[in-house]
Amino acid sequence: MPLLVTSLLVCRRGSLRWQLILTGALAYFLYVSASIAMGAAFNPVFLLYVAAFAASLWGFILSINGVDRARLAGVVQLLPRRAPAVLLIASGILTTLIWVGPVLAAQFQGTAPDRLDHYTSLVTVAIDCAVIAPAAIASGVLILRGRPWGYLMAVPLLILLALLAPLIAAQTISQLHAGVILTPGQVIGPVSGFVILALAAVAVLSSLLRRVPKY
Repeated sequence: MPLLVTSLLVCRRGSLRWQLILTGALAYFLYVSASIAMGAAFNPVFLLYVAAFAASLWGFILSINGVDRARLAGVVQLLPRRAPAVLLIASGILTTLIWVGPVLAAQFQGTAPDRLDHYTSLVTVAIDCAVIAPAAIASGVLILRGRPWGYLMAVPLLILLALLAPLIAAQTISQLHAGVILTPGQVIGPVSGFVILALAAVAVLSSLLRRVPKY
């Protein structure tokens, strides 16, 4: 919320840097609200989930449209290429392999995937493999080609990646508190993996945004 409010206020002054940050803040809300609206069990606040999803979706679209792409194209030559491209492409490929592997294994065995529990489908797997992973790979390729759209896609993805680590940690704590049985490996593995990715995303994002004019 502080990131969203700050970026909303500062980008109205014409800050290209904060226009890009706003897309990332809204991308995070979009990812989380979409997962809840389509994945959570039906309950009395379902319509609030849908409203948050709708607001995040259209807010994200408007924020992308509001970025000054002409100014962004003018600074592309100053922006790093290799580090953001490698991180995004690697993240997209790894995300796909991590999610698709267990699903295929379960299908070959004729069983339901682990942790399907009461859900009828793997919402997070669908969103990550259909939207996030392809977008990450595409943005990495576009950055290597020096295309402004690559950076316009990269910033929200990097911010989302940076914010997923505390989200995963909080979700893990909530699961343990609710009595969900997790092995030490199931706790340490995902949390430590996302922390490493988040730190890499923060480092790359900082290097990128420092070269984008603040105003």
